Amino acid sequence: MSVRDEVAELCRQHDGFMAEHASKPIRRPPASESDNDEIIYKDFDNSAQAALPVPEPEPFDEAQSEVLARVVAMLQDGEQAEREKALAPLKQEAAELHRQLAELRGQVSTLTTLFGQERPSKSIFPKSGDSSGVVELPNWRNKDVA
Repeated sequence: MSVRDEVAELCRQHDGFMAEHASKPIRRPPASESDNDEIIYKDFDNSAQAALPVPEPEPFDEAQSEVLARVVAMLQDGEQAEREKALAPLKQEAAELHRQLAELRGQVSTLTTLFGQERPSKSIFPKSGDSSGVVELPNWRNKDVA
């Protein structure tokens, strides 16, 4: 038997198989699993409405939620009091530093006024009538240094 004869015989067998199953409707079962776990065939009726999901129950009832809210509020109040207690010494130190800064600014202002009256030509501040905005700095360099 030649290859052409074998192909012709296989085609006749195929045609007979197709004619035998042509009268049966081609339909898959609604959900079937094959031996291969990777492929699952399902048929869907597109006109059917999907079932509504059932809402999950609330984890706490109203009384439990109220109690939980009170506990959280009490914990937050306690933490706030602890923070205030820890910050109190720092706030006092900051107030003391502000007081010292104000005192030092007053002293600098007084010294600037005193030195400014004795030697107006050496003032580092521009004169009030001078509109150029140039600041004259004192010459502090030694003259004998190269």
